[in-house]
Amino acid sequence: MRTAPRVTGADEQSPPFDNSASGALTREQDDAPSYAHPRLVVKKGCDGVVFVGDSQAARMDANVESLKNLELNLKEQGYDLKTMPYVLQFNKRDLPTALPFEQMKKSLHYKGEPIFEAIAHQGTGVFETLKTIAKMVLMELRKGR
Repeated sequence: MRTAPRVTGADEQSPPFDNSASGALTREQDDAPSYAHPRLVVKKGCDGVVFVGDSQAARMDANVESLKNLELNLKEQGYDLKTMPYVLQFNKRDLPTALPFEQMKKSLHYKGEPIFEAIAHQGTGVFETLKTIAKMVLMELRKGR
């Protein structure tokens, strides 16, 4: 019997926490967060992915690198981002340094996936993103993939 769907979130700006055993985000010796580890937290049985990109211009290179690493880590676990449910979210849209939507889309749009703008600390766009990935995962599960 299949367990409940699992969705992996890939968020370049997740708050640091110490969970070294699972490969989650940890702090380096200088207490600066290291963002290389969350991309290793691709669990067996992942049914969908939400990639949360930081809209700030200064973070675009990190967003692009993070997306490439996500794809590689998924492949290492036997998944293909091109064929699985995937949603893209542009967070921090309220900041004055946020890049225009079209520029973000040009750099991060991967396969025609739905894109949502968000201001997560206000809750804007968060529910819509989660609702969409949940629907996509359920539709995929109904297909019996």
